[in-house]
Amino acid sequence: MSRRGPGARILFVLDDHAGHVHATTFLARRLRRLGHDVVYTGPPALASRLDRLGFDHMLHEVLAEDPVPHRGPDGSLLDLVRACTRSRERLVATARRQTEALGNLVAEFRPDGAVFDPFMLPYQPALGATGVPCVALSTKPPLHTDMTVPPYTSGHVPRPGRIGQVGVRSTWAVQRARYGIHRSLERTRRLAFGADNDAHFAALSAESGVRWYDVRVDRRVPYDLRLSDVPELVLMAREFDLPRPDGASQPTYIGPCVDVERSEPTFDWSWRRSSARLAYCSLSTVPKQQLPARTELRRRIGAAFAGSDRWDLLMVAEPGTVGPFVDADNVKVVGWAPQIEALRAADVHISHCGHNGLKEAIRCNTAVVAYPLRADQPGNAARVVAHRVGVLGHRRDRPADVLDRAERVVADPAIRRRVAEMHATFARLDRSDAAVGSVLAALGLG
Repeated sequence: MSRRGPGARILFVLDDHAGHVHATTFLARRLRRLGHDVVYTGPPALASRLDRLGFDHMLHEVLAEDPVPHRGPDGSLLDLVRACTRSRERLVATARRQTEALGNLVAEFRPDGAVFDPFMLPYQPALGATGVPCVALSTKPPLHTDMTVPPYTSGHVPRPGRIGQVGVRSTWAVQRARYGIHRSLERTRRLAFGADNDAHFAALSAESGVRWYDVRVDRRVPYDLRLSDVPELVLMAREFDLPRPDGASQPTYIGPCVDVERSEPTFDWSWRRSSARLAYCSLSTVPKQQLPARTELRRRIGAAFAGSDRWDLLMVAEPGTVGPFVDADNVKVVGWAPQIEALRAADVHISHCGHNGLKEAIRCNTAVVAYPLRADQPGNAARVVAHRVGVLGHRRDRPADVLDRAERVVADPAIRRRVAEMHATFARLDRSDAAVGSVLAALGLG
């Protein structure tokens, strides 16, 4: 691949999650503007999204392969032993092909640095072994086990003083217990199936001569990956985090990095009423998160606004999953919506509190009704409550409760003022090139 500009070649290594892609495009766009070449790699499912956003990519089918079995064999104990052996052989073979694909990519693109989505960090040793400097972009709130703030898996908002610290420590105790259960289940899975995620990650590292357990930093959350030899930058404004006491581990915040310039296809707004307020609802489009509780919550949210003379509702969901009220003239259910445009038009964002979507709402000056369910969503919702940029809902809210929370967000001047203040902070930080400077410095290119 020929060099386009006089700057460095930067490779972004991503998984196929909309929030993770959009979390990086602010930086990628700024890097291109400064004369650097930017290319994305990851599974082929990224292609249509990156094409729409206007970024070059070198995607590999092998990076979409999951060699970890999710179901054990039927039959005798001997059948189980043979199946486990085949699983381990398949896992090693897949790790070898994935490492070779990344080696070929490095040879073709010759990157000066690589920026990793945390979900793709297991592939980092393959690039690190070739001498490519790497950095990880955290798409979640900072997570440190010094227990000065709750883990992001908790919705606890700490209070000041000793009582507050007791509360924080209790949230960590719960998380450690959950993590212990997870580790036990993973060990059982490895015995039953012959492989688990850690075995895959270890095989990838071994292909590059690295011991996975020597470089992985265990932060007591199964899907939170951190490597000791890879700098971590947090895509977050320090002002939006929970306060950290003096002497606590201090993350490297680089700002919200919200890409409000991204190109989005034309959307039909003709159904909207000029006299009505707009509620925009997006409760995650990640397939793993299409849980029964979320589907039922969508239905109650739709029922809350259906037929309202004061509100229109735009909901992102599969139309068949939200019930018969989709025929209401003031409710529009779509599989996709231009999120930045929708948030700018909305009076309230009803959100699952994914980190990137939450930042986009604040960057668009829109208050939030938070319905967290899993992963980092409770911790993001805790920051919504702590900074008063919205209100917290409950997954068992009735339609009347949902509507009441939306009305409260719009009517409360303190919430509107705090949203405006945080919006101004985000806009100020994103006007600067400091975030790009932090990335280049972490890669040794600044």
